[in-house]
Amino acid sequence: MWVQWGAPAQCREGVTIRQASGDFATALLAIMALLTVRRRFLFWSLVWAFNLVGIADLIVDTVLASRMGLPSMAGQLGAGYAIPILYVPALFWMHVLALWLLVRPARAPGGPEHVDDWMTDDIRVPEITTVIPEL
Repeated sequence: MWVQWGAPAQCREGVTIRQASGDFATALLAIMALLTVRRRFLFWSLVWAFNLVGIADLIVDTVLASRMGLPSMAGQLGAGYAIPILYVPALFWMHVLALWLLVRPARAPGGPEHVDDWMTDDIRVPEITTVIPEL
């Protein structure tokens, strides 16, 4: 939406659908990953896909912004300049951190004998019981 109305005219041509499709695909993968949290293989596959698509989208969008000369249009962007200056780098580093956490070896706090305890096929959600005091 920002690109459609808030960006200068030379920025809008052909960029809106390209940026929106990458953002939409990343968001859709993230939502699907959250919905499949109880299915271990599917969940981790979607988490990997979410991170890879997300970081690829950010890199491609950064290259396109540089080719369009976005830094030279800083004054025309108004408050929307915070998106490429603050949010895009933060998203990039969050994806890098998530990929690093996915790649590193698993370590459990209890030592090597407890490594597989937290990697079960299904996630057990504790039941919430309410104690109502008698009056």
